[in-house]
Amino acid sequence: MLADIAMATGCRTRLGVIVRGEVAYMEKQPDSSPVAGFLPGATLPMPSTALGRVLLAFSPPGSARHLAEGGVPGSGERWPAISAPFLK
Repeated sequence: MLADIAMATGCRTRLGVIVRGEVAYMEKQPDSSPVAGFLPGATLPMPSTALGRVLLAFSPPGSARHLAEGGVPGSGERWPAISAPFLK
C-alpha cells in the first residue's frame, strides 16, 4: 500500500502508529527502494508533528486524555492545549 501511494503521488509516504506516547513510523520513497520498516530510532514526538496530531485526533477519547494529561514520556514535553470537549 505505501509503495502504491508513493508511486502514484511521487511523494514520500509514511504509516505511523502510537508507541509509548510517540509516533513510530515506516516510510517509502517514490523509487524502487524497499519500504523502511519500524526502526527503534524512527519515532517522532506526537504533539509537534502533523502525523502525531492526526493519530491523536482519530484515537479513542480515553487514549487522547491519557496522552494529553501525561505529556510525552521521557521528554518533559507537554501537549499543547486541548479543548475539554475533545477529551470527553
